[in-house]
Amino acid sequence: MPNNKAINKSISLAFNLSLITLLAFSGCSEQSASKDQSQPANEFTAVDASPPTKSVLDEYDEKQNQVVNEATEDETQAEEDEAQEESVNSADGYPTGQSTPEGAACDLARAFITADGELFKSVCYSWSGGEAGEEYTEFINEMVENMNSMQGKSLEQFGGPKEITAAYKARHLTNNGPGSYGFAVMNLHDVMFVDVIANTWEDSTFMSRTLVVLKNNQKWYVVPRTDLFPLLSAGLNSEADSTVAWDDE
Repeated sequence: MPNNKAINKSISLAFNLSLITLLAFSGCSEQSASKDQSQPANEFTAVDASPPTKSVLDEYDEKQNQVVNEATEDETQAEEDEAQEESVNSADGYPTGQSTPEGAACDLARAFITADGELFKSVCYSWSGGEAGEEYTEFINEMVENMNSMQGKSLEQFGGPKEITAAYKARHLTNNGPGSYGFAVMNLHDVMFVDVIANTWEDSTFMSRTLVVLKNNQKWYVVPRTDLFPLLSAGLNSEADSTVAWDDE
């Protein structure tokens, strides 16, 4: 999306640059014309066609770089602001999407809150290697079927999570083992966890500690069955409770 403020600033500065260049060359022309008038008519006159002075060219380059840099900075800031807006769910005000670990973790909670099997499957990490992988895939498919069967019914009767009430900033595990294992064995780029708090239909509070992994497509995925990946989740449940909110700087 174009940034009008950046475009207007670029146009203004570009106009100033053109004016500086015009004045510089006009100065040279006036100087040459003055010399011509001082010479007798019909005599050969050497015209001073020297380029603008170095200081003028330096000023031109500096202002040209300023135009580019300021326009780039404004555009980058606009893109970051837009991405931030898009990564927050308008309904509950918490992060969403797989561009951040917090967004993936909150989307997992929303999948349970709304019984959205499609959302659940899309945000879950897929792994089919070995016996654990087969059990993991079977679990994912069963959960999708269960969620789909709940559609059109009152979710209150199932007593699950009702709404997200808090989300915390993603953290790395204290133990370095999971990160090393994820990189070497599962080709993951990062391994973290996110604490998400939700109220349930029974008026109780539930904390979901979600293991999140970053794949080479630069998307974050959740691992809902950490018991099947002990080396990837070593020490997960021993970590202290999170205290830094997801949107704190």
